[in-house]
Order: sequence, then C-alpha cells, then structure tokens
Amino acid sequence: MLYEDPMRFLMFLTIVSVLGASMAWITAVVMFKQGITDALTASIVSGFRNVGLGFVLLPGALSEETSAYIGISQIPIFLAPLVVNYVVRNRRDEAIALQEEADAAKLEEENLRMGHAVPA
Repeated sequence: MLYEDPMRFLMFLTIVSVLGASMAWITAVVMFKQGITDALTASIVSGFRNVGLGFVLLPGALSEETSAYIGISQIPIFLAPLVVNYVVRNRRDEAIALQEEADAAKLEEENLRMGHAVPA
C-alpha cells in the first residue's frame, strides 16, 4: 500500500496516530493522581497496545484494506514508548533545571536576609 497508494497510507497512519494519542492522553489525565509513572504506563497500554487485538480477533474476515490499516496501526505502537520517553526526559531535565534555579535563588535570599556575604 505504501508504494501503490501513499496518500491512503498516510491517511491511515494519521488516523491511528491521532486515535492512539488521544486515548493515551485521556488515560494519562484520568490516571494522573496515581503518579506520573503509572499514568504514562497506563496511557501507552490503553492508547496503543490494544490496537492489535482486532487483528487477532478477526483473522480471515478482513479485507485487504482493513488488514493494511491494522498493519499500519502497529507503527505508532512501537514508536509511542520512544516518543513518551523523549518527552518525559526533556520535561524532567527542565524541571530539574528550574528546581536548581529556585534553590539557588532561595539560598541567596536567605543569605541576604541573614546578612551573610553571597558567594560570587
């Protein structure tokens, strides 16, 4: 399908990616109170991992186009953990940098308040 009808391939890939990402986002929001690790784990499972179940449940009953759609839907399944890991790592690095800046500013403020010299 990729070579025969690349626009249809891209359409299917877009549909499954948006649906999977939407399910992942909704699950992460709902599960956020359980902690970020559990929320992200559940979001990946609910958003992407269950797409293959349809393929298992309907063998032989699928048209060529449906089989292609399900096959294409597997692409985001394998890319989701990589994308989530990248996003989380970047957010974590940003949060650490912000926390370090806040700690330094707080220490400087305390030193000034107590009349200590601030190291240069």
